[in-house]
Amino acid sequence: MEIVVSCMDRRLNNALDLMNNGKQIFVRNAGGNVAGVEQTLRYLVESNNIREIKLVAHTDCGAMGYVFGALNGKESESLHSELVKQFKGLKLASRLELEKNNELVQKSKLESMFAGKGISISSTLIESKPSEPKRHIAAITNTSSTKYAELAKKLGVDANDCYFMQANSIEELLPDITLAIEKLGIREFLLVAEEQSQYRQKNAELERLRARGLTSKASFSLARL
Repeated sequence: MEIVVSCMDRRLNNALDLMNNGKQIFVRNAGGNVAGVEQTLRYLVESNNIREIKLVAHTDCGAMGYVFGALNGKESESLHSELVKQFKGLKLASRLELEKNNELVQKSKLESMFAGKGISISSTLIESKPSEPKRHIAAITNTSSTKYAELAKKLGVDANDCYFMQANSIEELLPDITLAIEKLGIREFLLVAEEQSQYRQKNAELERLRARGLTSKASFSLARL
């Protein structure tokens, strides 16, 4: 089995589906931030016969746009401080340079986390073209091997309009959900239970989101497939 760590950006869905031959487990958050999903990654490595981890970063990344602004004092660092602090001290002339560094930073984190485990670590940077602003939706799911086109069809949404956020703990994704609301303008979220056994977990996650006050800023609903 192989783990693929990537950004939640909707424009990556098709490229990730092309990589998916049923032997990959996908983990996604803002910017492909490895530190943010460390708990999930360690669990997956311990629970599966993982031989390879692949990082998929991309250009025109909204998360990196926010980080670049925070590093230059144009954005509030507190919105996602754990993501921002990884790049402090680096002299970065442009957002593209930051995005290239993000690939290296996240790959290095993976190598450090799983040193001596006999796991091959690789990375790639995909070019994403800017797109016109429009209404988007975000799906919050557990880690999965399901193709995004299939998931989107079951959800009744267009895969090209859907951000996918994937980890086995909602706590790991809270900063990314906040960033999606505040900086990407996403106002509709689906908590997806791919299996019946996940439905109770998703109900509990919805309660956590209410307790954090996030449900007053965006719409969150449960989707049972």
